[in-house]
Amino acid sequence: MLEIVLEFGPDHQCKLHVELIIPRGNGPFPVFITQDNHRRWALAAVSRGYIGCVYAGSDSHDDTAGFIPVYPRHDWTKLARRAWAASRCVDYLQTLPLVDAKRIALTGHSRNGKMSLIAAALDERITAVISSSSGAGGPCCFRDFSERQFGEGIELLTRVFPDWFHPRLRFFAGRENRLPIDQHELLALIAPRPCLISTALNDS
Repeated sequence: MLEIVLEFGPDHQCKLHVELIIPRGNGPFPVFITQDNHRRWALAAVSRGYIGCVYAGSDSHDDTAGFIPVYPRHDWTKLARRAWAASRCVDYLQTLPLVDAKRIALTGHSRNGKMSLIAAALDERITAVISSSSGAGGPCCFRDFSERQFGEGIELLTRVFPDWFHPRLRFFAGRENRLPIDQHELLALIAPRPCLISTALNDS
C-alpha cells in the first residue's frame, strides 16, 4: 500500500491524496479507481488482481475544494471538480510501469456514480465505468426521472445539493422538456467503452 499526495496546477498548488493498493504479482495490472468512502470496493478489486486506487474525492475526504482558489475563473461545481481529480489520478497511473494503462476502470455510488459518468465522458483514458445507483444526473434522463418516480429530479437536486451541478440547471426545474441535452447523451460520450449501470425503476 502506498499513500501519495499528487501536486499539480499553477505552482503545484492543487493537492490530491491518493492511496494505491497493489496486488501480489509482477503486473502490469488493471486499475480500479474509486473514492475514499468506497475503499472496500477497491479492496475487493485488489483480491481479483486489480490495483486499487482510492482518491480524496468524496464527502468523507474531499481535496477538490482546494482547487477553487487555484482556478478562480472556473465555474466548475463539486461533481466536475471530483471528475477532474479522477483524471489527475489517471495522469499519475500512466507513469507507472506496473499499470496496464489500457485497462483503467472508475466507479462510484450515488453522487459519486454521477461523477464517474462525467469523468469517463470527458477522459477516454478511463476505459470502463461503473455507475451505481446514480439516478437523475447519472444515467437517468431528467425528462423521465423525478420525484414522481420516487427519485431525485432537478428541483430536489438543485435545492438540496446546489453545488453538485451548474446553477443554470435550476432554470429547468418543471421545464425538463426544454433541456438542450439530457443524460442519454452523456452515456453516448462514453460509448463504445464498457459502461455498467446499476439502477432500478422503483429504487429510491
